[in-house]
Amino acid sequence: MDRESLFVRGDRYQALILAIDNDDIPATGTGTLVIQLKDVNDNAPIIEERTIKICNKESQPVTLSVTDKDGPGFGAPFRAELHGESANNWTIRMNGTKTGIILTPKSSLEQNDYNVVLRVYDNRGEAQDSTVHATVCDCKGNDVQCTNRVVAGVGLPGNI
Repeated sequence: MDRESLFVRGDRYQALILAIDNDDIPATGTGTLVIQLKDVNDNAPIIEERTIKICNKESQPVTLSVTDKDGPGFGAPFRAELHGESANNWTIRMNGTKTGIILTPKSSLEQNDYNVVLRVYDNRGEAQDSTVHATVCDCKGNDVQCTNRVVAGVGLPGNI
């Protein structure tokens, strides 16, 4: 049984049971079964944002939201770390409440698409990797405007 199920209300499953026998004069009975569920740390935290856009000049930090389906005893404060090539191009730090991640490029990045892989931990050490697809645009600061990029030799007049 899953405490995070859509059928659970207030940490409880509730079932109404009807019983009917097949006697000549049928008898019926009803009862309610209530099952109280305890929370366990069975869900790892995830990053809500799957795609972001950011400028390559004077980039402003992007705040990523972290959620965990488990109850408060198994959620925040969260912690995170970068994995793989992501650590070469990006830095992270937790926000003041440790419920969000502040992502910033280490330096001016080339206009391109990047996969930023972060491992996010809940307060009990349950972790999961999340990938954020970052589009770095040729722009400045918070004025994120991405123009179509041209791949060398494709889409230029005279090139077939």
